[in-house]
Amino acid sequence: MARGDRGGGPVTAAVLVGAPTFRVGLLGEALAPALAGSGLELDVVPCGELVERGAEPTPAGLAAALGERLATAGRPEVLIGDRAGVLLVAHVLAADPGAAGCAVLTGARRVPNALERLEAAELAAREGPVGARPLALLRAAGLLGPSRLADDTALAALLDRLRPWPEESAADVAVLTAAAAAELPAETLAAVTTRCLVLAAALDPVTSPHAARAVADALPEATLRSVQAGGGGAIDAPQPFGEEVGGFVESARVVP
Repeated sequence: MARGDRGGGPVTAAVLVGAPTFRVGLLGEALAPALAGSGLELDVVPCGELVERGAEPTPAGLAAALGERLATAGRPEVLIGDRAGVLLVAHVLAADPGAAGCAVLTGARRVPNALERLEAAELAAREGPVGARPLALLRAAGLLGPSRLADDTALAALLDRLRPWPEESAADVAVLTAAAAAELPAETLAAVTTRCLVLAAALDPVTSPHAARAVADALPEATLRSVQAGGGGAIDAPQPFGEEVGGFVESARVVP
């Protein structure tokens, strides 16, 4: 999908889909520079935005809305799914492997993790807003492994990024609740013949490298890579994640 011209070459599209809205926005900020270096313009699609536009907050309903959006905008060179977004990307590519040139899956899992279910339950039961700093601390605790939490410099930097995290919208809560109850069937993954990169953060407490391996093993055309980062993934370590994604897109261009 051409989006313009960068120094003599066409700018094609990368589409990032995930939830909640603030997290996927941070991911977009983290990955955009590396993708731009590969001539890719990033389009960030929060799952909550699809719900607000009328999509049913289920993996199937959200995937249908994403598929319609892609069909309207044009085929992206790379489709990136993060955590809940992995469910959508898998369903879209299972139905139409040609919907994207290649795909990147971060925070992938086949079966909901206990922490994922607990987060969704906590969000659904929350009666009032949580202050910005306590919420940032909660997010940091959930995104970083013990060794990173002990690193004051890393924790301070992450808190600066997470402190503005707002209260999740009703649409985000609906998406996270649905994702926490949804499995990713082996038959869905087996139908994805698109070339995929499955990226895992080595210390991710929510979607571990072990969980990512189960997804990669079920995909016909998948490469599994583990990045030395905390549970925030690209939020916590944007450079190595961006390099992996950029390198994968470049390799996908030369491999039929």
